[in-house]
Amino acid sequence: MNVFEYEGKKCISINGKDYFLIRGYAKHYDKYIFVQVAGNTPLHKEDMPTKDWEIVSSKADDKKSWIAYVKSYFSYDTGKATSVLAFLGATTAGSYYVALNFIAKKFGIDLPADKIHKLADKYSKGKSEHFCISEFADNGNTGQSMVLVEFNAGFDEEMAFEILNFSKKGDDKNEIH
Repeated sequence: MNVFEYEGKKCISINGKDYFLIRGYAKHYDKYIFVQVAGNTPLHKEDMPTKDWEIVSSKADDKKSWIAYVKSYFSYDTGKATSVLAFLGATTAGSYYVALNFIAKKFGIDLPADKIHKLADKYSKGKSEHFCISEFADNGNTGQSMVLVEFNAGFDEEMAFEILNFSKKGDDKNEIH
């Protein structure tokens, strides 16, 4: 997959086919894990670099678009001890919200939506960070980031509380500033 500019907009070439790149996220320079493209030529699973990609097609206002993603980054119910999961919202703060909400639910932490929203906003503005959470910039045209969370063998309830800036005791430390 090769990203290029055409008339000031980012596009991508996938298996010799060119598309307008709505969104594109890569773990490394050219190792994409998610793309959302639009164009006239259908995108097929055979066009993707490996067999572990899924493709969803849609159509809006006579424009065809496709979402293609590496399944393992979006398999939230695998139960594996270690995994790296991707979270994508409409905005960077939305991506953090989805990730933080997933962590809260995974560990049974009752955190109100408004507190998750405030914390997601804090993460998206760089005012909070954690070594298990990475932000990946959009290589496409939205400018909104995707969030990856690394769940390793040491990722436990205590780490979830730390990420969520939340106290087990339910005391006044649960305020997000």
